[in-house]
Amino acid sequence: MTATADLTEIADRSLLIVEDDKAFLERLARAMETRGFAVSTCD
Repeated sequence: MTATADLTEIADRSLLIVEDDKAFLERLARAMETRGFAVSTCD
């Protein structure tokens, strides 16, 4: 896989997002969920 590989080629579609800005964290999590990722968050 190259650095420019399409995200749809990634086998594990889970993400952990750690961010101290709660509003940004929620927006980013929603955006990644609409792209097919299973998202866990921590603020």
